[in-house]
Amino acid sequence: MTATARQILPAAADGTEQWKDQRTAGFGGTNAADLFLGTTSRFRLWREKRGLASKEEVSPALQALFDHGHEREKPLADRFTRETGLKVRNTGTWARKDRPWALANPDRLVGTDGLLEIKTTGGRAEAVDWWTSGRVHPKAWVQAHWYAYVTGRTVLWFIAEVDRVPFILGPYDADQGLIETLADLAADFWATVQDGSAPDDTPEPSREIAYVPPADGTEVVIDPWDDLSETVQGLATLKADAKYIAEEVKAAEAIVQEAMGGAEVLRSRDGTQLVTWKPTKPRTSLDKDAMRADGINPDDYMKAGKPGRQFLVK
Repeated sequence: MTATARQILPAAADGTEQWKDQRTAGFGGTNAADLFLGTTSRFRLWREKRGLASKEEVSPALQALFDHGHEREKPLADRFTRETGLKVRNTGTWARKDRPWALANPDRLVGTDGLLEIKTTGGRAEAVDWWTSGRVHPKAWVQAHWYAYVTGRTVLWFIAEVDRVPFILGPYDADQGLIETLADLAADFWATVQDGSAPDDTPEPSREIAYVPPADGTEVVIDPWDDLSETVQGLATLKADAKYIAEEVKAAEAIVQEAMGGAEVLRSRDGTQLVTWKPTKPRTSLDKDAMRADGINPDDYMKAGKPGRQFLVK
């Protein structure tokens, strides 16, 4: 861990009453995401941090979801290590040295400068489309950046389990602009907690997050007004037209073939050749079953070709 933070609770304390009390006494990743994304008001959060709000009752169903997510953390962290080859370690709660109220509880630390956020979600959850399309959900994105601010780490990883299927996204370079925005937002809010001045009970504005590509160079991001965006849209239209034309061609060929029957040539009355439909040589293939019957394993003679790339317009 870098020198910007110190550990105040061990990993074994996660979920305990001490851990819950510490979360209330400081400002964490969930708080940062709620304020930045406008899912709570400053006044509501202020009452919670000042100890004025009644304790939130957690339903058995919601508690079951929390417990499931906690139980899946280690298996998913192990899966992340197997897939990426990167070592992770469990961690506890950390606080910035210069702002002790700024807390971080990252799921795992990756190497010397990385963070791993672990998420679980069911097939009907709102976050599903984000993870399955290769995009980090906004709440997880903001949480990770808050943890980066507290800890000083700069590389972000995510693993999300959607209906028991894991999706690993990253690595991402932490967005320093977002970190600065979160730091200012949190400091402004915490000042009201410390001096007891209640903020207005107005909804917090929702702030948008620009999509950020992974730092490994596997993606290119362009603005919607870029000329290439218009080219891609045109290509999508051409491909749709081509598919329609191909279907029309196939239907027309079927009509002609039905009229020709077993004939090989279709001509007009003046002798002009219009269509030919001649037999082709049969394709040959390797009889693997016969080879195995002769004691030869055909797989031993298979040669891998050069890897290709599949080009798809979404």
